[in-house]
Amino acid sequence: MDDVGEAFRKPDTLSHDDFVEFLMRSFGVSDLGVDKMYQKFSPDGHIMFHPNPQQKCLARLTTDLHKHQLLSGGPEFESLSSKFVQYLDGSLRWEVMDHAYVLEDRRPNQKTVSLLSWCMEILVKAGTSVFFGDELLRIDPELPRLFYEFDKNAWMILYRVPKMFSQNATSPLARNIETLTAYFRLPKDERPGATWFNQTLEAEQRQLGMTDDDIARLMMLIHWGSNANTFKLCFWILAYLLNDIELLDAIRTETDRAMCNDTVNLEHLMDHCPRLEAVFFEVLRLKSSSISMRKVVGPTEIGGKVLRPGYRVLVPFRQLHLNKDVFGEDATEFNPERFLLHKELSNSASFKPFGGGANYCPGRFIARQEVVTFIALVLYRFDINWAQQPDHSQKGCWMKNMPKHSTSRPTLGIMGPADGEDVIIDIKQRKHDMSAAGSAFPVATLDNWHICVSSEQSIKELEQAPEAHFSLHAIAKEMFQPRYTMNGYELKEEPKANSSGHSRVLRTLLTSNLPILLPVIRSRVSKRFTREISSYENSNGWSSVQTFAMAKKVVTEANSYVFFGEFIANDPDFLKAAQQYPQDVFVTGEILRLTPAVFAPFIANLCTSGHRASKMLVKHLTPMVENRLRNRGQHPNKPLDCVQWIIDSSPHDNSWTSERVIQEILALWFGSVHQLAMSLTYALYDLCDHPEYITPLRKELEAATLEDYSAWQPESMPRLDSFLKESSRLNPSDAVSVRRKVLAPYTFKDGTHFEEGSWACVPQRALMRDSTNYTSPTSFQGFRFVPMDTAKSQSSFTDTGPKFPFWGAGKRVCPGRFYASAALKIMVAEILLNFDCELLSGKASRSFSWRSAIIPRAGTKLLMRRRSPS
Repeated sequence: MDDVGEAFRKPDTLSHDDFVEFLMRSFGVSDLGVDKMYQKFSPDGHIMFHPNPQQKCLARLTTDLHKHQLLSGGPEFESLSSKFVQYLDGSLRWEVMDHAYVLEDRRPNQKTVSLLSWCMEILVKAGTSVFFGDELLRIDPELPRLFYEFDKNAWMILYRVPKMFSQNATSPLARNIETLTAYFRLPKDERPGATWFNQTLEAEQRQLGMTDDDIARLMMLIHWGSNANTFKLCFWILAYLLNDIELLDAIRTETDRAMCNDTVNLEHLMDHCPRLEAVFFEVLRLKSSSISMRKVVGPTEIGGKVLRPGYRVLVPFRQLHLNKDVFGEDATEFNPERFLLHKELSNSASFKPFGGGANYCPGRFIARQEVVTFIALVLYRFDINWAQQPDHSQKGCWMKNMPKHSTSRPTLGIMGPADGEDVIIDIKQRKHDMSAAGSAFPVATLDNWHICVSSEQSIKELEQAPEAHFSLHAIAKEMFQPRYTMNGYELKEEPKANSSGHSRVLRTLLTSNLPILLPVIRSRVSKRFTREISSYENSNGWSSVQTFAMAKKVVTEANSYVFFGEFIANDPDFLKAAQQYPQDVFVTGEILRLTPAVFAPFIANLCTSGHRASKMLVKHLTPMVENRLRNRGQHPNKPLDCVQWIIDSSPHDNSWTSERVIQEILALWFGSVHQLAMSLTYALYDLCDHPEYITPLRKELEAATLEDYSAWQPESMPRLDSFLKESSRLNPSDAVSVRRKVLAPYTFKDGTHFEEGSWACVPQRALMRDSTNYTSPTSFQGFRFVPMDTAKSQSSFTDTGPKFPFWGAGKRVCPGRFYASAALKIMVAEILLNFDCELLSGKASRSFSWRSAIIPRAGTKLLMRRRSPS
């Protein structure tokens, strides 16, 4: 390493000119052209177009021109940087994707793409357009492809392979030079848009009397050096991210915050995205295969040895980059954490991806900007996945899916993938209700615009906004079409026109009676689990059960007792209808949203099989409700269930009919089953995925007095409470929460404007995976919310706030969350204490999305068996 530093510090006796001259001649620059590039200048101190006080030849002055254009903070850098961002911003959009890299485009919302071709086409075109203006690509639109063909085979020219064997390099090179020659023969006013560097270098060359052909060849050499590496860097970065979804999510979260008004805030991207920077450095380290070559032109001492003139010195950067003494025993493996934990590595003498000394690459700043801008825009605007999914089921085995780099083709920079090692990906337009960038952003849906607010201030404003402007009831009316799906239930958009008893029933009456209800719920849950699991038991004692279906049955069993009372809750026909009813409402509501209103009654009748489930519930509930209404106020020992509490909360002076009471209870019932069943399903998946939590959770349960209501409080079982909160954080049933329909135009303090008819919402999934809210936000840490300091209070599952909007927010926060939390703990505790379980469908997708909902797949199964007494 010390020898490398010495070599870079002795430019007077270790000359770079010999290598540059070799490159010029390899590209076909004439002897006269080379002579002119090294011609000494008169003592007047400058060439006509650029100061030259040291009277450098143009070959050396070109480095000064490059620094003037490319060094960060230089006079021409900002305009160049702005042009690159503008070009990439316009090119990385769904509507302009090019057939040159799109392999399949038969589905309206998905394209299959060659990752290598995508990176190459966009970035080579960017470099060409930014440095030369638009005219060069108009002369020959095939230039990016020809550039790639030449770059892939350029080693043949540098190694002087005979012409008859090097056509793969000489032919595309000749075509590139032919196009550049035609470009330089045009009058300057017919080729506008070139950079200061290109214009100044051309002017200097013409001042020396160089031909169009030599100018074109020299510009091709510079063009190759400027654009041969960035597209490969982007290819490798995205390939690594596709193989590590947690890292991809972390970098997406990081870079999303660098997006402002749908484009890049470059300052934020460069200065506040440490993970992306670490990945950039790590890919440079692993994939750089460049060398630095110097000719000894005077006696030079390096490492105690004197080198005589005529010798050549080579610095092989790849060997430096794989030095285990510097980068660790895993130096040959991809591990960007090394640059996060040891920031000094990026300045190490063993890390020289851009060379060093007097010839330290001046383009290193613009190259990094170009690469990180490309990556940030891709992750912000697209969802990217393997066209054929790799196997992520075994930890530590994902690297086998990485494409191999080419070891058969020498290169002067970043290695490309070997032949046949392209990555084929499926891309979709990204739904920006997944964004957590802080600013409000609109998302177009089939029906209307969703305005997503994600800053703490905006969420607070949405919570406190007048209900005359932002209505939850209007959302429910639009989403679920209750007039047709809920037995004629009429919801008004204005909150005051609807019953206010729901909150009292769930928040006050249900919660206050939990000490009495929970022991019965626990007994019913235990019996239901036993029935479900034993009905599928095989000879080995294991049962294969459909997780989501089992969860819905268990939740229905528990909730029906709380909502309807013991007598009806024991009726199997009633339970079957009670389980079916929420699904009927959800599915039919979605279909009716896409159906003309005139057909709504017919479609609703068809989708619900003639309202079979609803009619069964009404049949069982009507006599009970009528009896309770007749005897209202006369029961000395009132039943403890939601039916009774709704009756007690209804007006005395304008008594409700049995039909109205039943509508109210069924509206409550609809919201009570699916959310809890999905939370239970995802919690069981997390137990199977992270079995290391099972033993400490069991110990906590075994140490508790479960018959006591206080045992189910967060402070009594902090680990179980934390585990369920973490599971819900990573697996919400919907990407958004706190939905409100805008009834009248409204503007927030930050200027966010809401038009009448649009929906306001909070992108909860993004917020709960945002690294500003949680460390390692995409990794499952079951005890994340257990305080390390016992003096600190625990962040409990039922807490609400901008960082955890799982239960909603403001005045309309879920009033039944205390019951739901306690019931979920009982269900998970039953599994932990009495059953072993394993995922049967380990590799298959476990959920699907519809609009913003994230729903467990019906076919995902668990293997379960009762634990032995030991």
